[in-house]
Amino acid sequence: LGLHEVLPPPALKERSGLHAADVSLRVASAAMERGSHAFAAATFRSALAKLGGQLPAGCDTIVSPAVKARFEATSAYVTLCGLLEDCEQLRSKAQDALAAGRAPDADASRMICARWACVLRISKAPRHTVQFAVQATANFFAFGQHVGGWVAASQVAAMLTDTCRGMLTDEELSQMEYVRQATEFGGVA
Repeated sequence: LGLHEVLPPPALKERSGLHAADVSLRVASAAMERGSHAFAAATFRSALAKLGGQLPAGCDTIVSPAVKARFEATSAYVTLCGLLEDCEQLRSKAQDALAAGRAPDADASRMICARWACVLRISKAPRHTVQFAVQATANFFAFGQHVGGWVAASQVAAMLTDTCRGMLTDEELSQMEYVRQATEFGGVA
């Protein structure tokens, strides 16, 4: 399930007011899934501004579950996009080092692993949880062997293969099983 599929439906009186925010959420979510993190973050921020117009005027008024859930999810996704952008920049620098025949330094590897650990901790829709867990595992495995990333890669791969098997493609499942085997035996085949 994607983001818009897990949000509670708005009440009849809220539908027209939340429509613009919901459109922004769908556009932002699709952009994030394509890797356009900066655009997605800007669009999620735009959705927050649209949601602000749906807040009740009086401080004694209760915010509806639909509005509250959208505020919480959108705020989390703005943070998520920022972390994903950081991850991509760090990964790109590490890949450049590898392409030049150098190993990424330990600090860079730790930063990559730390950012991906933060990505995993943010509440997300189920589809995004699995999508980013697969990416996190790949980064833990590729860059974290000497800084503790292989332990994380093994744990996330085990969780994905044990509890999310039905949400993985055949290729992702094969990758996760490979990571489990390689990290268990301490080497790459």
